[in-house]
Amino acid sequence: MNQEDALQVGLFPDEILEHVAELIAGTRYDSQINGFFAAAGYPELAYKSLPGIYPFEATEEGDDPDPVIVEAQYRWRHSSVLGFLRDLNCRADAPRDVIAVIEKLADPKQYLTRSLYIPQFDGPEAHRQVIESLNTSLIFHGLKVDERNRVVPSGAPPPATPLLAPSERSDVELLERLAIHPKIRQVSEKLFADGHYAQAIFEALKAIEIAVKEKSGLRDLFGKSLMSTAFSLKAPRLRSNALETTTEQNEQEGFMFLFMGAMAALRNPGGHEIGAEPDVHYTLWCLGLASLLMTKVDEAVRADSEPDRACG
Repeated sequence: MNQEDALQVGLFPDEILEHVAELIAGTRYDSQINGFFAAAGYPELAYKSLPGIYPFEATEEGDDPDPVIVEAQYRWRHSSVLGFLRDLNCRADAPRDVIAVIEKLADPKQYLTRSLYIPQFDGPEAHRQVIESLNTSLIFHGLKVDERNRVVPSGAPPPATPLLAPSERSDVELLERLAIHPKIRQVSEKLFADGHYAQAIFEALKAIEIAVKEKSGLRDLFGKSLMSTAFSLKAPRLRSNALETTTEQNEQEGFMFLFMGAMAALRNPGGHEIGAEPDVHYTLWCLGLASLLMTKVDEAVRADSEPDRACG
C-alpha cells in the first residue's frame, strides 16, 4: 500500500490489532516471532518467551505436550505480539507500519515451511486461510488483502455485521443433517456455525478427554497417556466389550489406538496454535470421529465396577 493511501485510512482500531495478533501468534513458534518482525522491517521489536517455561517448539514421536503449557505460551505470545502492534500503531508512520506487518503476514513465502502444530495447513492452504481471515476484519477499516497479497482500499463500506467466512454458508445445514453426538454438538455446534472450525475440533476432543477422565477415574492423566491407560488391553479401566475372544480384544486395542491418535493428531495440534481455520470438510470429518469416540465412551464399562461372576 502506498504512503498516501496508508495515511488516509487512519490508525487501526484495537479490535483489528487483536485479530492480527491472533493470526501471528497462532501460526508461529516463540523462536519465529523475532524473525517475523525483523522480516517485516522491525528488528527492534524483541520478543522474549514466557519466563520460567522452556519454549515448546516441536514434539518427538510419542511426546504429548502439556496443553496447559501450550495455552500459557500462546497467551503470552499473543499478548506480546499485540503489544508490538499497538506500539507500531502509535508511531509517526502509523498506520503504514501496521500495514507492513499485515503484508508480511500475507506474504506467501511465510508458508513454505512445514508447521508441526497444523500440518494440514502447509503451503497454499495455509496462505489462503490466513488471507480470508485477515479480510474478515480489515473490511471494517476500509481495507483488504488483494490477489497480489498487498493491503489496498476495499472500495466497499463496512458491513453491518461481521463477515461470514467463505465456507460458512450451507455447511451448517450439513452439520445439522449429521448424527453428531449430543455432547459433541453441545460444545462444537456454535463454534462451527461461527466459522471457528479449529476451536470446534479442539472443544470436541476436550469433551472426550473429560468424559474419559470422569468415567475411568484417571483424573491425573491427559492426552495419549490417558487413553492408553484407560483402554489398555492388559489392564483396562474401561472395556468396550467382554474381551473374551480375539475379535473382542482386537476391537479394544483398535479403539485404544483411535483414542490415542485423536488426542495426538487432533486435540493438541488444534489446541491453541491455529491462526488459520481448517477446511470445513476436514472439520466435519473430525467431528464425525469425535462423535464415534464419544459414543464408545458412553458404551464402555468401568472394569473395576463390574460385579463378580457367579461360580459354578
